[in-house]
Amino acid sequence: MKTAQDLYEKKFITYPRTASVVLDESLIGKTKKVLEIHQAMSPFKEQIAFHTSKRVFDSKKVESHSAIIPTYVVPKNLNDAERIVYQAVLNRFLAQFMPVALAEDTELRIKMQDMELPGDFLSKVKIQNEPGWKQIEGIDSKEVLLPNVKKGDIVSLVQAEVNEVERKPPKPHTEKTLLRVMETCGRKYEEKDDQEMMMAILSGFSIGTPATRAETIKKLKDVGYIQAKGKSLTCTELGNTMVETFPVRELFDLEYTGRLEKTLSDIEKKKHTKEEFLTFVTDFVKTSVDSIKKDTTFGGGSFQPLHTEPAGKCPECGADVIETEKAFGCSRWKEGCKFAIWKNDRLITSLGKKVSYEMVKILLEHGKVGFRGCVSKKGNKFAAYFYYEKDEKTGRYQWRLEFID
Repeated sequence: MKTAQDLYEKKFITYPRTASVVLDESLIGKTKKVLEIHQAMSPFKEQIAFHTSKRVFDSKKVESHSAIIPTYVVPKNLNDAERIVYQAVLNRFLAQFMPVALAEDTELRIKMQDMELPGDFLSKVKIQNEPGWKQIEGIDSKEVLLPNVKKGDIVSLVQAEVNEVERKPPKPHTEKTLLRVMETCGRKYEEKDDQEMMMAILSGFSIGTPATRAETIKKLKDVGYIQAKGKSLTCTELGNTMVETFPVRELFDLEYTGRLEKTLSDIEKKKHTKEEFLTFVTDFVKTSVDSIKKDTTFGGGSFQPLHTEPAGKCPECGADVIETEKAFGCSRWKEGCKFAIWKNDRLITSLGKKVSYEMVKILLEHGKVGFRGCVSKKGNKFAAYFYYEKDEKTGRYQWRLEFID
């Protein structure tokens, strides 16, 4: 997204934060001129032909912004990342005006003779006849030849074997795969055209928008619900606790959240009114807050004090800070005080240290706590004072380090 934004600011591509896969019909004239510029430089220029098909131009399917296409400006001196992203946009744009790709789909079904075995053995083959637009996208088609048989033929069994297949759990999400889950609202995604899914995305049935999804993942990291290990994203203990014990289950339901997003989209299309939606949301919030207030299991019992003596006074409200299974938190958390220092704090644990009762007690009493033998990501050891301070802009507490020589 950052690279696409850079290309947009340099006027090489159109606005990148869009969920649309078609262009507004008002852009037909401009699109034709842009195509003529890039067609002249393409090795497939003889096959490219402008048209105004609904597959390319359809105002009804445009959500806020049209699909991403190149502009009149032909870029020069792009860096490696920009070149890859720009080429992807250009290729997909030109492919829309290339001939269709033609292929033969063949199925061969074989059933065991004189045996009570359910089902058939199925072979599927795709034979490419006309590559069409796939030439631009660089998609290779492997041809598999089937034997010359016809329906009803009896064939001989030459060899048979039974293989044991081990099904491994799915790999952890990366930011790329998590963004796809948010875009499709959890629907299973395959690397192929799925008209039903695309229409669902276009109708607004998704989590967030192209402009907010990446920021949502960043917020989950900042709060400490998820963490990155290389490219993989995993749920923290705090995140697991939230998912397992939070009483308002609708907020964890992809379908429910997707319907809310779709309703917002429907309001734009005059299918629902703003007043109806606000009434629904207000009632939902009231009911949810009541459920949270009455719930006694949220946090998995983690608010049961472990030490009889408080660790100190809350810097927010002056109440006692008590140790629980997962955190050191304000004893007035039910009244809304959110001050807490989590035992799995990312910064402290990443430096090879622990959030302990003694550490928090010193911190609350003196406003700082010293650590020696901290180990940085590069393996360097250092000593520092740690201050737990409130960011006035966000209202969240964060660590500030003062290195000790």
